[in-house]
Amino acid sequence: MATDPRYQAVHERTISTGINGACMEKQRKSYYWAPNRVPLVDGSFHTIPVRVPDVMSRECRNFYLWDAPECAGCEYPKDLEFQKRMEQA
Repeated sequence: MATDPRYQAVHERTISTGINGACMEKQRKSYYWAPNRVPLVDGSFHTIPVRVPDVMSRECRNFYLWDAPECAGCEYPKDLEFQKRMEQA
């Protein structure tokens, strides 16, 4: 498969390295930007960026991966309440 010419253009960073792609172990900002439409008099609109507060969980919610080899040794805080709610559902 590695000799197939279709795979020669794949960038090396897109190939799995054993690191969990769903890992939350990165610092996020407390906001993000989203486009907002502002209507104009002629019926068209203008788009402006609006700052939106990020209220998502900061703890890891991938409880089904905590025992996976990719997560071994991870010390990122776990959302144990979320895990209990999902296992009860």
